[in-house]
Amino acid sequence: MKVRLVISNILRWRLRSTFTFLTVLVAFLLLGLMLPLERVFNLGVELANADRLIMVNKASVLSALPVKYLERIKDNENVEQVGHFTFFGGYYRDTDNTVSTIVTDPRFYEDVIEEVYFSNQQHKQDWFADRSSVAIGRDLATKYDWKVGDLLPIYSSFYPRSNGSRSWTFRVAAIFEPKESEGSTATIVVHYSHFDELRVTKKGLIDWFTIRMVDADNISRTIEELDTKFKNSPHETKTSTEESFIQDFMNQIGDFTAIITLSLSAVFFTLLLVSGNTMAQSVNERISELAVLKTLGFTNRSIFFLIVSESLLLTLAGGIAGMAISYFVIPVVVDLSGNLLSGMIFLRKDIAVGIACMLVVAIIASVGPALKAMRMSIVDGLETTS
Repeated sequence: MKVRLVISNILRWRLRSTFTFLTVLVAFLLLGLMLPLERVFNLGVELANADRLIMVNKASVLSALPVKYLERIKDNENVEQVGHFTFFGGYYRDTDNTVSTIVTDPRFYEDVIEEVYFSNQQHKQDWFADRSSVAIGRDLATKYDWKVGDLLPIYSSFYPRSNGSRSWTFRVAAIFEPKESEGSTATIVVHYSHFDELRVTKKGLIDWFTIRMVDADNISRTIEELDTKFKNSPHETKTSTEESFIQDFMNQIGDFTAIITLSLSAVFFTLLLVSGNTMAQSVNERISELAVLKTLGFTNRSIFFLIVSESLLLTLAGGIAGMAISYFVIPVVVDLSGNLLSGMIFLRKDIAVGIACMLVVAIIASVGPALKAMRMSIVDGLETTS
């Protein structure tokens, strides 16, 4: 009976309840989108390897370094493995369809990037042997239905070929997999020797070195020794931990965590105002009815929980609907981003966060009006006309 009473009270003012429902829906739709998006921007930092360093040009991350530095880096006793990488700036079919494409030496790719592995060793060896071939991540293979043996026309926004064309055609030789379920494999990996031979500009140069250390406890000393090697050279270096490099790079773009937090705070503050106003008006307009309920035997505690239950039901209905919509919208957002947001995944913990927020919003919005109704005397209530 009390459940029917709660539902009937919500439906009594349908227009007001509808607007409140939609406000809650939009707020939790944004929450369902923002939580995975925030993880995308921090994923690199969270997955950064503690024993890996990144070396870039001291002048700017956009400046290049000579590939010949690799041998001198190897001389450091605390360097276990080192690889060089260059950003290709690739897109597939049209300029809106960006695909992450990097250039490296395949021989040390799997050793330096420990987050991936090749399930088919023969395909990996084929990739090593064929300089015009590429290895692709499972995410891209699944998205575009690419298979070993397919020819991929990839366009580079940075590097034209010696014939003047920006179109590069590669054969898919191997597919690599993520070692962790949250790992991203939305990448194409190109042979450096083939790329460097055919490109017009920056021959013999690379964008950054990734360095795996033997002993992660000697990070500071290793960084100092490596940068000292190239001090006062035409291409001085700046070495940092992978986590620091990613964090600095993200901070140059913007503090996305702060932006998302402020945006959600504004949305939920507005939601609290709307929900609180709805519950306050609902209680004020039926003071005499609540007094009658008390005369019929409803205790103060029952009245309190009746009003809180109305808020909970309305908030949960809108919140669950919003989170459900975000679940289906996320794949569309990922697709529209050209797979740049491939790590944007709705997780179970997002549901838990959403439910917790719904409960907090519902209780805060209703506790004031509920306390007012609970403390109201029957005489005062009956004297009030609705």
